[in-house]
Amino acid sequence: MNTTTPLVIVTGACGGIGAAVTQHLLTEGYAVLACDTQEQILSNTQHPTEKCEYYPLDVTDETCVQHLGDYLRQRRQPVQGLINCAGIVHAAPLLETTLEQWRTVHAVNADGVFLVTREVAQYMIEQQPQDPTNSRGIVTISSNAANVPRAEFGAYGASKAAATRVTTSFGLQLAPHGIRANVLCPGTTRTPMVTDSWNGEDRSQTPIKGSLENYRLGIPLGRIAEPEDIAEVATFLLSPRAKHVTMQSLTVDGGATF
Repeated sequence: MNTTTPLVIVTGACGGIGAAVTQHLLTEGYAVLACDTQEQILSNTQHPTEKCEYYPLDVTDETCVQHLGDYLRQRRQPVQGLINCAGIVHAAPLLETTLEQWRTVHAVNADGVFLVTREVAQYMIEQQPQDPTNSRGIVTISSNAANVPRAEFGAYGASKAAATRVTTSFGLQLAPHGIRANVLCPGTTRTPMVTDSWNGEDRSQTPIKGSLENYRLGIPLGRIAEPEDIAEVATFLLSPRAKHVTMQSLTVDGGATF
């Protein structure tokens, strides 16, 4: 990888939105350090390019995340920013959710955002303590479930709400260093996290129509999102084009929540 090209770290880079974000960043000319679990990295070759390198990362392991920081310091490549895409879903009513399930979904969706953002931000400050152009950015992929109650996504929504708040709080602390931090909240998106539960069928009409029984609105724009839809917005928020945008949470769900 060319170590002079601005580098973006992407967690969950082998997943649906993470993979789309990685591809879009490469198209925009960034170099990408694509971070994900070792097993997925070994089997994933969808971004073979001199500007993309895979790095095995468990976002829930503080020591592993600290090693990422050490690796960045060894590279000395200018870091443009971070996009937190790593996430897991848990679909069950809270009354049927175990403490272990609660902790697992929070470990990835909330703790992971805190650990990786803290590590990468510290290195970005070391590289450039102040940036009057505000060109560097951090983006967390949260969820519209962080904004509204969900009948069967209580633990998931709570974990994403925590990810949202910790990111915007980082934004307040990082603003004097010229580093922006924003949140993107997708709705239902055509990723394996969603489609794996469809058992090979196209059930996209279910979220489009909504469910009065579950107090869930439909999608006014009449379609679920594609990963590329989210990647476009994430790349914009990361880029210097959004240099006066920080500590914001942008919902991208076709109007499903308002």
